[in-house]
Order: sequence, then structure tokens, then C-alpha cells
Amino acid sequence: MRNYLFILLLLTPIAEANEYAYELLDVAGIKLYLADFPNEMKQYVLKKSPQFRDRSDVVQKWANKYFGWREQRKSLSKIFTSRFTDSELDVLVMLYKKTSEEELRKSDVGKKYLRLQPEISLEIRSHGGKYLKKVYPHLIEMIKG
Repeated sequence: MRNYLFILLLLTPIAEANEYAYELLDVAGIKLYLADFPNEMKQYVLKKSPQFRDRSDVVQKWANKYFGWREQRKSLSKIFTSRFTDSELDVLVMLYKKTSEEELRKSDVGKKYLRLQPEISLEIRSHGGKYLKKVYPHLIEMIKG
């Protein structure tokens, strides 16, 4: 599960703001689960690139900027807004807030959500590395700067 979320976080942030999707990410526990992700990315980079250890403050700034919740929620919301209408997202939020997982499985929107999970996972995996490749040069610029 942790690897799944790691890949999920590496998606390119390309979605416009969608409050329904943002709220879904929050009530589903993803926001809380990912609260420490910038620190995890810092540790990952320092482990893979020990030459940056003396610039760990810069690595932390980079991680906060590119892997903080504001950027990640854009990527994550795109996955949902491309598959669900605003009203479906609103229903999913309500289901997460007020019902059990069993009730989620009974609703039409919940069934759709569960049916699309493999597709969503595939999209996450296919785009995951692209985001890291895109933002890694910014780290190099920040370290040089």
C-alpha cells in the first residue's frame, strides 16, 4: 500500500482545483496519511544521493515545494475528476463521512469507485516516475543556486 501511495504522489500536478476531489482525498484519509511525505522524499533523496547531505536544508525546501500536500492534491484529484462527476465525488465524500465500507460497496457510485480502482492504479504507475523526473532538475538548480 505504501508503494502504491508513493507512486500516486509522483504524478504530475495537472488538474485544476476541484474542491469535491480535494475533500474526498481528505475524508478518505489520504491527506493525513501523506502529511510526512516531504520528509520521506528528503530522506529518499539523501539516501540515493549522499553528496547532497551537506545541503539537506535545500533538499527539504525542494521536497516541501514539490511533494507537499498542495502540489500532491492536484495530481491526486486529477485521477478522480477524470472519472467521476462533481456530483459523484460529492456522493463519495458523503459515503466516506457517514457510512461503512459495506455501504460504499452497495451504492452505485461506490461500485463504480471499486470497479475503477485497477484502472486508477495503472494510471498511477504509468505516470509516477514522470513527475520525479520532471522535478528532480529543480533540485539540482536549487543546490547549484
